[in-house]
Amino acid sequence: MYLYPQAGQQALNEHSSLNMEIIVEDLEMNKGELVNVFEFKSPQLNESVPFFENIARFKAEVPHIVKGWSQSEELELNDSLEKRVKAFYQNVYSLLEQKKFQEYRSIYDTKINEIDRALYTSSTDTEKEWDNLINTLIESKMEAANNIEDSFLKFYGDKRVITLVTTTHEPVLFCENKEEKLVYEIELYLHKPIGSELEVIR
Repeated sequence: MYLYPQAGQQALNEHSSLNMEIIVEDLEMNKGELVNVFEFKSPQLNESVPFFENIARFKAEVPHIVKGWSQSEELELNDSLEKRVKAFYQNVYSLLEQKKFQEYRSIYDTKINEIDRALYTSSTDTEKEWDNLINTLIESKMEAANNIEDSFLKFYGDKRVITLVTTTHEPVLFCENKEEKLVYEIELYLHKPIGSELEVIR
């Protein structure tokens, strides 16, 4: 878990805080009641810091299996990895810039399949959501933009998941309509299945 300063601020202060709860709802066993399986409250900060980080674990039993990045390669921070990740982002940016939305949709296949399985969402409903998203981007006259060159690597998931972030906490990849001040941020969390290439997992 990470807590960063708000936009326009350079550091966290004594007023910064992070409260998080993870709850489970089992309609059959608990008749719709919510069960708290994890709770976290950040400590009081006595000095300015650039960010706050905390690592915690919790256990939750679910009626399905989602592989996620559990069998993915552990990534090593080096110039080669940074080049590959930035090239991945650049490719996604190019697809959006050229309005190749069908190809853009295909990079999310693994992520979408796992989320559909976890949330019991039908493929029909998922495709409708994607159609609505693409139509919104088109109708809002949004154009692709990026801060790829000003970004750096950040690891998650025991170094099996990687993303790009900026020092200013601005989005790395986004679509915007400057005239109407509309912004759609695109977050990419990548992993590398053993023997394969980087792909979007979340």
